[in-house]
Amino acid sequence: SPGASLIVEAKEGDSTAVTEEIAVTVQVDEPPQITIVSPTEASILPAGARPQIHFEVKDDYGLSEVEVQLLPPDQTPEAPATTLQSWKVDGNPAFNQIWSSDIAATAGKKLAFRIVARDTHPEKPNEFLSDSIVFTTPTTDELLAKKNELANSAATGIDQLLELQKANIEETEKLAGNLKKFDPAKWLEAATTQEKIREVLKGLLDNPIQPLGALTEVGQKLYLNESTHAVEALKSAANGAPERRGEFAKEALDSQKSILRQLSPAESSMEESLKDGRLTGLAAMLEALIKGQNDLLTKTSDLATAKGKASPDMVDA
Repeated sequence: SPGASLIVEAKEGDSTAVTEEIAVTVQVDEPPQITIVSPTEASILPAGARPQIHFEVKDDYGLSEVEVQLLPPDQTPEAPATTLQSWKVDGNPAFNQIWSSDIAATAGKKLAFRIVARDTHPEKPNEFLSDSIVFTTPTTDELLAKKNELANSAATGIDQLLELQKANIEETEKLAGNLKKFDPAKWLEAATTQEKIREVLKGLLDNPIQPLGALTEVGQKLYLNESTHAVEALKSAANGAPERRGEFAKEALDSQKSILRQLSPAESSMEESLKDGRLTGLAAMLEALIKGQNDLLTKTSDLATAKGKASPDMVDA
């Protein structure tokens, strides 16, 4: 912060008795700070849904006004915009709002907003613009293209998982059958491959179209249990006591074979899951894509209420 000083003099009659210099620190009036709590990234909305934005604004000396503005699609945050709602904050240093738009999402269109905050600087209020907050509503054709992309990715993932697991079982059996010529690096290499298999399984579980279909719950259990146990057993065989190597090898093989046995029907299960019909599948995919945003908004709303940050008159119905 810039520094300055004051000279204080005390006089008695015409003579100066005491002179003292006092250092003064001038605190700069910083622009407001805006935090977008949700959505945290570009969001997908179904046609007819109304965007919601949870944001927080703070200022070192106090806020005078906060606005939500509508931006033209694909424009920078600095572009001219239309004010949709504004709040007079009357000098409060913080403002918390969960705002709902009156504008409904339209298929194939984007909606972009920004938050504008001004402080109480007496000469010219400091103004701060948030980044663009963008909501996208895909068309049916776009959803279909995305579904096909996810389906192709899933098919590749299933093939990769099964082939990697078969190969790693063979490698583990080879290592277990030759414990006298023990090579820790080979066991750690098998553990790394098993970790890769676990990552591929997670990708299949995270895929919005749920390619494992009826095997989804099985896959979740395998991810949490057998896939973890297989990695740990292979690492223990590499680093553990020599007399327990055979035990760890058996544990690893049991888990690996369980994964392969239970996920071998994954390809046919995926085919069955994609036979539900084009529109049903697209609707399910869209629901999965927007679920994360809705969950986050619910959590942040609950958190704001619990902490007393957002009073009822500050939250739009």
